[in-house]
Amino acid sequence: MSILCQRGVFVGVDRHANLPPMQRLTCASNDAEALRDYFQLALPNGSVSHWTTLNRGKRKIPAKQVDVLRAVDSLSRDVPNGGGGLFYFSGHASVSQRGLVLKCYDAHDEFLEYTGLPLTRIFEILKRQAGARKHFLLILDCCRDGGDPAVSDDIPPNVCILYACRHGGTAYESESGGALTRSIIESLAAIANETMAKNCTVRSLCNRLGRELFAWRPSSALSIELYGTWADRFDLPIAGNAKALASNEVFPPSSVLRYGFGSKSELDQGIKAIAAAIFQWYGISYQSAAGSSFVREHLQFPTLSHRDHLADNEVEDESLETYVLSVRIPDGCERWMASEFVVHLLYCLPDIPQTLVLNWRKPVDLSVFKLFEHAIGGEWIGGGAASDTRLCWKHEGPDGRYRGVASVITEGAGTNVVLTCETVDDLYPMPLSYLLPKIQDVFDLFRYVRI
Repeated sequence: MSILCQRGVFVGVDRHANLPPMQRLTCASNDAEALRDYFQLALPNGSVSHWTTLNRGKRKIPAKQVDVLRAVDSLSRDVPNGGGGLFYFSGHASVSQRGLVLKCYDAHDEFLEYTGLPLTRIFEILKRQAGARKHFLLILDCCRDGGDPAVSDDIPPNVCILYACRHGGTAYESESGGALTRSIIESLAAIANETMAKNCTVRSLCNRLGRELFAWRPSSALSIELYGTWADRFDLPIAGNAKALASNEVFPPSSVLRYGFGSKSELDQGIKAIAAAIFQWYGISYQSAAGSSFVREHLQFPTLSHRDHLADNEVEDESLETYVLSVRIPDGCERWMASEFVVHLLYCLPDIPQTLVLNWRKPVDLSVFKLFEHAIGGEWIGGGAASDTRLCWKHEGPDGRYRGVASVITEGAGTNVVLTCETVDDLYPMPLSYLLPKIQDVFDLFRYVRI
């Protein structure tokens, strides 16, 4: 039985007593309000008072220790029996002999265990509700350094915690906000857009966070940890991207995976292997007529074309032709993502070069794609025209050094992005599986662009 989170308290503390101005955070309180606003959007039927932030007075002075304790106590009592509640904290924190200590506005670093807010005090309040089958998720967008690295938090059985970093690590904040909070909002919105679901489990969110790349965030900026035995059953309300929801016409790109076979016999063998992989993925029988029809819906049957690449010992010959087979990539669902389907097919024929093509039926501004350079550690090359612009990144594989290439091509009224793999030295075509796992992240990154 799932547990739906319908109430939450959000705390953002940018500064605390005796903290030098240069060490103050810039986005903690804004992050708290942003996540609160997201859940209000995701659960519009609930009362606005169910999702609250703690700021004191018109000047928005950060919450004191007693304010947070009162809010947690109120949350624990207001959550209905068998329901779920969320406590979110963004701000400074450090590890002491009593475990992680959150720094509210009235915290003093010299006497942190007395003036700070140890997680143990929050746990004491929440575990009292275990008998009423009330469960709570804590999202802590804060550091976990300082003190004894061997000290760990003693988490009650009805509490699940999502940390922004590993034990002893630091949380990442940019001018646009904390990496964890912003990633949560964008990941939940992406799941909603892709699956059309209204809820997702904490486990699904964390799986997405663990490997999601964003143009604004380096891949090393997030090292989350999740603790809790019931994360598979705790549901969070989700909503699509706010800008996307306001539009009447918002679509992901259509995607196909193209194989090139050198002979008719290779093509026949390839079709059988791909069909078997599709049957396995969906758990359906190939023996039924419905199963065969289902697979045919994924396959775009082959066309003949001249080879685009010749080996050094080959001469150009019109008789050298390639059988091109395209496999349609379906949208994801609550259980799996489109990129996971792609990876499944790449492992199906690991030694055959493929091309992964994403198509938007309208023009896409190149400036949207330009941001991706930061996320994957790549470099844009080309003259700036859409027909001559490529994002390249290097990849160290088990058998050598390779280069991933994302070519942006404008055709008519639409935009294509073509993902390929090649050797670094002689630019010879190679299977996309040689770029795993990053090719999966790059595919997700481009596919996140909606029109």
